[in-house]
Amino acid sequence: MKTLHGIDDATLFIQGGTGGIGGGLVAYALANFSLKKVFISYSNADRLTGLKNLVKNKRDICEFIHLDMESDHSIEEAVGKVSETSAYLDILINAGGFLHDSHTVPEKKLEDITRNNLLKSFNINAVGPLLMARYLGRLFDKNRKSIMVNISAKVGSISDNHLGGWYSYRAAKAALNMSTVNTSIELKRKLPKHICIALHPGTTDTRLSKPFQRRVPSKQLSSPEQTAERLWEVIAKLDYNDTGKFFSWDGSEITW
Repeated sequence: MKTLHGIDDATLFIQGGTGGIGGGLVAYALANFSLKKVFISYSNADRLTGLKNLVKNKRDICEFIHLDMESDHSIEEAVGKVSETSAYLDILINAGGFLHDSHTVPEKKLEDITRNNLLKSFNINAVGPLLMARYLGRLFDKNRKSIMVNISAKVGSISDNHLGGWYSYRAAKAALNMSTVNTSIELKRKLPKHICIALHPGTTDTRLSKPFQRRVPSKQLSSPEQTAERLWEVIAKLDYNDTGKFFSWDGSEITW
């Protein structure tokens, strides 16, 4: 078994555990790390069976929590369930995100923008993770090394934007990036052993990327398992000087 960041019996919360990347992160962590407790959130009860099958023989250390990232009440309720079970949290990964659904597609031009699409993207991709930091941040122990990872996207980089389009998603991820920096600054004052970063997973074969994969070279499309392993490798190498930074799946730093 691998030891994650030198933290024995780590307590982990993965928001978005039913997603492709979130599920991959859960499976890899359970297979490779010695963990005390794993909280896994799901938004759709229809996927709960698959999530339970994913954890297999580690179900005794896993707790499944329903979480609607568009609802303040749901977030507070989820945090309350964590507090009932654990006195502290070592790692929080905000892995869930939103790009499209049956009613929404990424905008190609200004005429495609609607207020509802913008608000939905911001609520799930930016506001939700920030509220997770607000409520779960109190469970980080100043005497223990703790980590918060916001799964972002390279398309949220303002300086790297050369194609335009995808207004809602780009803007929401840029907002998430700013919140990550803000959070890292505040928590560093209170928690000298805390690290807070944004992390780009690369293009992964998930429901989120499925409609856009035809333009992606096969060598650049990773399975959820491959992505999870790479992301955990990045997380495992973090030190306190990395807090407030934006990393790619290969460990390189991305400009804001």
